[in-house]
Amino acid sequence: MGHDLIVFKTETDAYGTNRGFVYQYLKTLIQWLKIYSNNSTYERIFCEYEDDTKLLNEEKNTVRFTQMKCYSTVFNLGHSDIKKSLYNFFILYRMYPEYDGYFSFETNSRVSSRDYLLDEWTKAQSTLSQNTSLLGKCIVEIRDILNEAIIETRDGLITGLSKKIYKLETNAKRITKKIKDQKAAYNNEIEDLKQKANDVLSSIADTEVLSDFVTRINWHFDDIDAEKSVEVLKSEALSYITGLGLTYPPNMIFGRLVSEIVFKSKEVTPEARCLDCSLMRGILAETETEIKSKVDQSILEQFQDIMNRLDSGFEDVSMGIEAIKTAVERIAPASQTPLPLEYIDLPDTDTFEPEKLQEILDKDPDKQSNLERKIKKIVENEIDETEQVKFLVQVATELRCRYLLFLQELKVSNRHNTYSNVKTLEGKVKYECTTSAIKLKRVNDLNPIDFWSSFQEELVSLGKQFNLRVNKDIDKEIVYAQMYQMAAECHLKWHKEVATK
Repeated sequence: MGHDLIVFKTETDAYGTNRGFVYQYLKTLIQWLKIYSNNSTYERIFCEYEDDTKLLNEEKNTVRFTQMKCYSTVFNLGHSDIKKSLYNFFILYRMYPEYDGYFSFETNSRVSSRDYLLDEWTKAQSTLSQNTSLLGKCIVEIRDILNEAIIETRDGLITGLSKKIYKLETNAKRITKKIKDQKAAYNNEIEDLKQKANDVLSSIADTEVLSDFVTRINWHFDDIDAEKSVEVLKSEALSYITGLGLTYPPNMIFGRLVSEIVFKSKEVTPEARCLDCSLMRGILAETETEIKSKVDQSILEQFQDIMNRLDSGFEDVSMGIEAIKTAVERIAPASQTPLPLEYIDLPDTDTFEPEKLQEILDKDPDKQSNLERKIKKIVENEIDETEQVKFLVQVATELRCRYLLFLQELKVSNRHNTYSNVKTLEGKVKYECTTSAIKLKRVNDLNPIDFWSSFQEELVSLGKQFNLRVNKDIDKEIVYAQMYQMAAECHLKWHKEVATK
């Protein structure tokens, strides 16, 4: 099948002047410097080609695809970016059967303390093929992820073609031969998609194939603060450059090489996005005037801007607050069904008078005390209570009260179907919260900030999956509100209780 599978690939190309952009191109620079330092004549790096980077070695007939992510939150196998990367890796694995392929996921972050499987996998990846028990668990997990992804992609593509057929039939005053031919072409595409998807699903079901694929995946979790990771990578790149023994200052060469990576990444044709030893030698032979004229100052300003913000302090918690403040962002409907989605959102604060919110608090003050205590526990032994923590308590309180009033409103207005959907999701959130509280008893080394941050992300992911199944679009603000309600009801802990004698 090979490159026919390109239709199933996800779009991973992304260009932007932000921290993730800087992180990715620093990683690419280090790859390039390693190739040059090792005089690897036959190795070539392709930027933004089928993944963040594609490292091709024609002599050894190997190819390595790398996905690079810079995050302030921890990762787990349920994280959307990891699932997307695994799916993309598998399609590439199938597209390059003639090469010995490898797949790397690199990030500054670390594995969530709640994801025991990914943690074990990362630690044992060099000997995974010998650890049959762990390998089996990984295969089962990856099979589920890949099956879900290929079916969703297949259905989405088929729905798009079906809409084109429907449009042809409804807009035409009469069915001409041209329309019949176009409709037949679309139907052929649909059948072709089904066949390709079935072929991929069959290979996913093949344990031998999946075992080979899983053992070719490499995880690299650096466990470095998101913004400090840029400083670390820049230092590593400068160390390589200094080791080249050039007459020009390392920082000048650094700027020139980073600029070249940016220029290459913006090339229209994938083949033109190549970095190799020959290109590096040509750049290092340039005059000082040439080097300075080819440095992209806007890119270097991005580095400096990030360096200037390294003293972020309360970053993890403030990012969580920001996620709630910007909760008006809607979860994009992932379902491709032509049926209209029901959008379910919390009413604005103005809908409920302050007295209404206060009634909720007065009705059961113990629950509010639970919520406030747990939020304060997030940062216990980290910093003193600050305005930021007070703000988080305020936002959490308001979300919880608005949610409870919203449920009342749904009942009174007889919106039984919407009420049922929201309560079903609440049941799933309650289950996850209760399970997490039980698991915390087995966690010896718990960082409350990391747990709270990653748990929010997991619940939002759960909400998205629920929306897909029921063809609804329940806003993530509701999921946050349900989480705070569970905290108030003691179904969720962000910390381990200190044992008393």
